[in-house]
Amino acid sequence: MSKPETLDQRVASWQEQLASAKTFDELEMLRARWGLELSLRGPPVGIDDGTRELWLPRRAPNLNDLIRVKAGHNQAYNALKKSWAVTVAVIARAAMTPRFERCSVHFELVEPDQRRDPDNIAAGAAKLILDGLVKAGVLEGDGWKHINGLSFSWRVGTPAGVRVVLTPSGGAQ
Repeated sequence: MSKPETLDQRVASWQEQLASAKTFDELEMLRARWGLELSLRGPPVGIDDGTRELWLPRRAPNLNDLIRVKAGHNQAYNALKKSWAVTVAVIARAAMTPRFERCSVHFELVEPDQRRDPDNIAAGAAKLILDGLVKAGVLEGDGWKHINGLSFSWRVGTPAGVRVVLTPSGGAQ
């Protein structure tokens, strides 16, 4: 009986498989094999200025969730970050999102109700999604040198998730 793979090994394997996928059908096969709930609402939006839009069909953890998970156990926090990084990478790759040297990022938070505070959701979403975009290779970094600005809007709707709009300022590579 072989030793079960660790989360790090599984994520590394997923990232390797993701990087080798060359068609949407291959990405769809990976999505089905991994059991990920993904949806691309139509083709990626490519406006003349290089703006790209991604739809992440997951409710973002809010800041309180991140603090609770981090306080409970560092391993749980790392697992949450890796889960989001893989989801963001799969969706960004499926949307053929280019690499941005510097950009502004807008997050539209779609919630099923008004129970959670928008500022807490915004903090959790920004942290996990930006880290995921860096891991996916879409952003060179998430510091001052690479992010020109962050903005947020929110609404009640279905399906719940996060729409991320990347607008280059300095160009996409």
